[in-house]
Amino acid sequence: MTSSTTASTLLNTVGPFLLFSNTWSSLRIFLRRKNTDTTGTTTLMSNKTQQRPAGTIPAIRIFFERAVRFLAVILGLRLTNGLTSGRSPPIRKVLIFSSASILHYLFQPYHWTLSLYFSLRATGLNLVRNRTVIDRSWPVALVRHPLCIFILHCFHNFFLTHCADLVSPHYVRLWLQVLPIKYTKLHSWLKDFSRDSCQTQHYRSEQCGAARLAILPKRMAVSLKRQLPLVAATFVLPVVLFKRGKLMQSPLVLFWDVAVKIVRSSLVLTALPFLLTEFPCFWGLATGQPKDSTVRRPMLHTFCVSLLSTGVFLLEPVNRLRMLVVYTYWRVSEVVMLNTIEGLSTDADGPIEQRVAEVLTGLTALVSSI
Repeated sequence: MTSSTTASTLLNTVGPFLLFSNTWSSLRIFLRRKNTDTTGTTTLMSNKTQQRPAGTIPAIRIFFERAVRFLAVILGLRLTNGLTSGRSPPIRKVLIFSSASILHYLFQPYHWTLSLYFSLRATGLNLVRNRTVIDRSWPVALVRHPLCIFILHCFHNFFLTHCADLVSPHYVRLWLQVLPIKYTKLHSWLKDFSRDSCQTQHYRSEQCGAARLAILPKRMAVSLKRQLPLVAATFVLPVVLFKRGKLMQSPLVLFWDVAVKIVRSSLVLTALPFLLTEFPCFWGLATGQPKDSTVRRPMLHTFCVSLLSTGVFLLEPVNRLRMLVVYTYWRVSEVVMLNTIEGLSTDADGPIEQRVAEVLTGLTALVSSI
């Protein structure tokens, strides 16, 4: 596969994700406004918010700046086509990897965390290429077989519920956005799920008891409302980009199909965080233990929630399942890298983060070229 084809593959796979991500980020910047208090004076939500740009012009500028950086990488890969044509496969692969890494160094289109996701996403697409939807043989099993998904979930769920202080704070905050009432701030999650918190013999009394179970339906309803807009955007955008012909020919059929997928995926994504957080409550009630002395069971917690979350994943269509599994690989890999590469951070964008991003972007291009 030439660099030109590699560029097209990246444009078609990475491009839509970045388009959605940049649109969502720019929309949040556009909607970020100063709050006016009851006395008529204008105040800001926090010092952190005060440091961020807000309004139409910053939103448009940031959107186009990110788009131009990414398109520069795509254009650069197309321009290297002449360097790779006619060369032996090993030389061509080295040139593709080097070219993509250098282009990332020059234009820095995204953070290393996204570079990691794109490399795993390209790998996932490569695994299922030219395979039937029911094929679960090796190595397709990595993104389709229930056992592989279950093992992956065991790592992911153990990190979140017993080592949350090792997980990227940004990822934990994503979970907090859909977990109303009980978990609103990062410290509230770490209070229940950090390594230090999980050294105790018993769960905290706030995690257990009938009173917590009683408010669960209300919490899940609020979570579902929060999920719907984001999930709807992830389904509607590909339709607008790639299915305009079908949209014009049979809009009602396509609308119904998309609506069903949106509701189903919203329910799936709503169920997942509560499977993680509510095990102590169900465990204590099922075994008749008092809420202030429910014995902690880390392995049972991990096994049970992973079994349930794997089942929830398997309810999704095969292509959607692959996307969710790759996303989970991303988050598990992120934790491993953060705790094995000294100095690596999700908050900074220094030399270490840039070097990692360059290598991962090179790998993404290399995998896409296969």
